[in-house]
Amino acid sequence: MKKKFYLFTIIALTASVLAGCSSNGKSPNASNEDSAVVDSNTVQQAIAEEPVEQATEQEALQSRFLTQDLRMYNFFGRVKNYKIIETYTDSLQNPKYRYEPSFSLEYDADGHFVKYVSQYTLKSCVTKMDGDKILETKDTIWDYGDDVFVVHEYAYDANGFVKTENIYGVEGVETSEYTYNDDGELVKIFVKWEGEGTKREEEQQFIILERDDNKNWTKRFKKIYSKEGDECDTCQFTVSGADYKIETRTINYW
Repeated sequence: MKKKFYLFTIIALTASVLAGCSSNGKSPNASNEDSAVVDSNTVQQAIAEEPVEQATEQEALQSRFLTQDLRMYNFFGRVKNYKIIETYTDSLQNPKYRYEPSFSLEYDADGHFVKYVSQYTLKSCVTKMDGDKILETKDTIWDYGDDVFVVHEYAYDANGFVKTENIYGVEGVETSEYTYNDDGELVKIFVKWEGEGTKREEEQQFIILERDDNKNWTKRFKKIYSKEGDECDTCQFTVSGADYKIETRTINYW
């Protein structure tokens, strides 16, 4: 089987008043009616203020990132590039062997995406944008020359984080769904891959162990549960289908 090419990987809110009067300007049950009015106004105020509060929290989360390109992959600060070392472990994080995948992302000094770097990739090209959001990139790959591409398509959540990513590769199609915590950190990816008569489903869970001064993770524990077969509807997740890794990331800043 030829090598599988996949590039790694990462999208809205909205009142009435009651009153009564009598000959002296109030009804016989004025105090009750006044309470009803106050209660109604309080409820309406709470309803009116909730979207503002949520919008403020959303703006605060988004403002933690210098640019949308850095937000796209959860990078705080003026990131230039990074390198990851993966150590395969058991479920208790005891190391087995180490692997150094040769891929990275590069940004310019203004925090804009420059390219995806991989042992398979010749060059990357942003082909579709929506405002400051990247919707599509095309990557040429070493074994096939400039005429064959791996295409990435991105959709975003309301906070500007990648919600889904579709990757159209040489040997199949991969779809990833991303889940984040309240701080905008990636905590889970659900992946589906189909190609060459095989289907694969995978859930990746992340536990952050260490961060640097910019609050970017530098060490995390990754749990991978997978199932594979001709028809994934009939195959089940099993303990034997689990992999564990410690990922150590070195980040260079401008």
